[in-house]
Amino acid sequence: SMTSKAHNLILNDKNYTIADIFVSGNPFEGSQEIDLKVNLEAPSGTIPLAGTVAFDVAISAADGQVATGVALTSTVPAGLTYVSHTPSSVACLQSGSVLNCNLGDLSALDMTIKYTATQPGSITIAVAVASSEEDSDPSNNTDTASIEVLPDVDLSLELNGLPEEVYAGSEFTYSLKVTNVDAESDTGNQIEISHMLPDEIELVSGLPQECELAVKTLTCSVETLAAGAEVEYAFSVVATKVGDLELSATVSADETDPDSDNNN
Repeated sequence: SMTSKAHNLILNDKNYTIADIFVSGNPFEGSQEIDLKVNLEAPSGTIPLAGTVAFDVAISAADGQVATGVALTSTVPAGLTYVSHTPSSVACLQSGSVLNCNLGDLSALDMTIKYTATQPGSITIAVAVASSEEDSDPSNNTDTASIEVLPDVDLSLELNGLPEEVYAGSEFTYSLKVTNVDAESDTGNQIEISHMLPDEIELVSGLPQECELAVKTLTCSVETLAAGAEVEYAFSVVATKVGDLELSATVSADETDPDSDNNN
């Protein structure tokens, strides 16, 4: 006599018979498919030339899946120079203009990639991820982000009208003038003049609308200043004490200033 014995296959908590496999198809087919995605975020605001910019990268597999052999590729565009990345446990290697990172096996990972801005303008970077598995949704395997890098702007600050000698109780007027001495078309943005009023003088008239006083610190803000343009603010004060009078002020902007010697 001949006897037969059924052989069953258990996969993902499901019991398959040999007949099931022939009738329904291979239960392994599609079991390695995964949905891997990447999200790239640029910092808000603008970046000064030669400043450091950090991009945040989030890589994850859907539904708690574990993707194996995950690799991240990023093209380093002109205008950015790769500096470093975190976490340091991730192995990244730059080859020409391409940054390749081996992320290993993961369910989720957050990275930060830092660059130095080397030229002004709008700069876009792109990242892409892939794993050993087939991806069910390749459309979310890539992402891009952009930053605006500001050019250098050379600002100069002058203190004008300060008398050589003044008597206690007398009034006088002096001014602070800021000039964008850039010979090209670079505009200064978010310019701030900071001026400390010494104890020997006090304001006797109102301030320009762009200026405000907090204790003894006088601050004037200019939103933009075109190349070659200037702005000047006058202040009327009274001398309250006898002694040497020293006035100081500084000017700064969002942009990097290539000549800081004329900023104060």
